[in-house]
Amino acid sequence: MTFHEVAYTTGSDEHDTPVEFFSGIAEAVNGFDLDPCASRSSDLADRNIRLEGGLSKKWHGKLFINPPYSEVGEWVKYAKHETAHQHAELVVGLVFARTGTQWFHRHAVKADLLCFVEGRLCFGDQDNSAPAPSMVAVWGDYPEKLEKVLRRK
Repeated sequence: MTFHEVAYTTGSDEHDTPVEFFSGIAEAVNGFDLDPCASRSSDLADRNIRLEGGLSKKWHGKLFINPPYSEVGEWVKYAKHETAHQHAELVVGLVFARTGTQWFHRHAVKADLLCFVEGRLCFGDQDNSAPAPSMVAVWGDYPEKLEKVLRRK
C-alpha cells in the first residue's frame, strides 16, 4: 500500500485541487493557459494534459500544477527548468510542504515565491483533510496581486 492509499484510501495518486482555494489564485493571474498534470475532473486551465503526458511536453504561458504525490520532485524540477529557460512564463504549483525532502531543497527553495498554507487542505471529495500541510511555489514573473492572494491563504 502506498502513502497515498494509506492517507486517503482512494487507490489513486490523483488529488483534485480545492476549487475554493484555486479560484483566487487563478483570478490573480488572469487565468491559466495550461494544467500539465490535470486530474480526471480538472477544468482549471484553458488546456489540460493528463498526468501521463505532462512531463514530456514543452510548457508555455501560465501554468498551474498540482502534481501526483509520487512524482512531485520531477514536476517541481521541470517547473523550475521550464521557467528558467523561458518556455513557461509562470508556473504556480500546489504541493505538500515537505521541507525535509531533496526536491524541496533542490527545486522548491529556488522558486521566485514560496507561501505556506495555514492549516490542511481538503482535496477533491475527500472527507478528511490532507495528511500533510501544503505550500504554493511560484516560478517566473508573477503579478503583485498573486502574492497578496497567497499571503491571505
